[in-house]
Amino acid sequence: MKSNLAKFSVFMFMLYLFWYKYVHGESSKFLYGGALFVIGATLWYMNKQSYNRFGIPSGVKWHIAYGIYSLVFGFFIVEYKFYMITSLITYFAFIIVALCACYICEGERDASWLMREIAAVALICSVYTITNGYDYYNGIMVKTLGETNNPNSLGLVLVMGIFAIMMLNSRKFIGMIISLGLMGVLVYGIVLTGSKKSLFSAGILLAIWMVSFVRDASKSGKISYIMLSYVLVAAIAVVAVMYLKTGYRNTASFQRMQHLNDSGSTILRELMYRRAWELFEQNPLFGVGYNQFRIVSGFGTYSHSTYAEILSSGGMMGSFIYLFPIIAAGFSLLKKTFTHRSYIFGVLLALYCVEVFLGAVNIFIYDFEHILIWTILFMFADKRNLTE
Repeated sequence: MKSNLAKFSVFMFMLYLFWYKYVHGESSKFLYGGALFVIGATLWYMNKQSYNRFGIPSGVKWHIAYGIYSLVFGFFIVEYKFYMITSLITYFAFIIVALCACYICEGERDASWLMREIAAVALICSVYTITNGYDYYNGIMVKTLGETNNPNSLGLVLVMGIFAIMMLNSRKFIGMIISLGLMGVLVYGIVLTGSKKSLFSAGILLAIWMVSFVRDASKSGKISYIMLSYVLVAAIAVVAVMYLKTGYRNTASFQRMQHLNDSGSTILRELMYRRAWELFEQNPLFGVGYNQFRIVSGFGTYSHSTYAEILSSGGMMGSFIYLFPIIAAGFSLLKKTFTHRSYIFGVLLALYCVEVFLGAVNIFIYDFEHILIWTILFMFADKRNLTE
């Protein structure tokens, strides 16, 4: 009963952030009330055994330290303190909710429930986009959940769904077919968003999945399983090629791919990156303050790059505190992937690479999607093996 309520609270929080607020409207009461619901349900679930077993992932400790650093030094360097404080409250709320999800995973000795919930929320978002999507003008007309839903944010949620399905790691034939069908729904949703970076990220994850499937089939030694794996991969390739030649040319993703180099948004991003570097040069040690780029830069929005944002807002000190655990987690996951030869660690390493890539064109520190992903990656990076 307690564990089910705690899991349900996490599901409802994700459903609100990833779907409900874009379809029915955003509410700070739902946001912070949902966070308190997750915290309360987790505290009710908490027991001595799970508490002793749980340890905050080291990477998360560093990111908590980054928030504290931003708060302390922000009082001395930031002019618009109220905006900084409200932004940091949201940042800490997201970290605490992500930690609650990890705590429940530790208590249950199982992370599959979290993967199922992520996949379920992503599928809800994708099906809604396909059947009732909002026409969002982003240079060209694309589909999203609502007027305030950025196509890239929606695309990331759908990529998370693909990752979650892969982590569930069904190796039975029926399970593989179902997984493939569900991932197909998510990929189609990504195509409708026109998000180039999300489509690229999904491609990396799906390539890892197919290679792993063929490898496992070959290891099994069963001729029927081996033949089935090659037939399945060949079928996917044929469908993909046919779609690329016909239907894909009419989609938003294809039209945006045609304008990779002459896009106005690309020029705007370059101007933002240059402005971020200028702000860093003016304030090299401590930066201009948490979430202050949008205020002091003159652009009225964030810099559209985690690395540019961290450098300009946190300076050298903040950049080290935030980025060091990310680099350390990469080495840890790489070592575990080659040491254990594990499919799961391979998928996690692929997700890590996707996130590092997305960091150049997206923001980690303001979105729950990225905070949850990094908390999961830090959690697995700290484990000696999958049994833990």
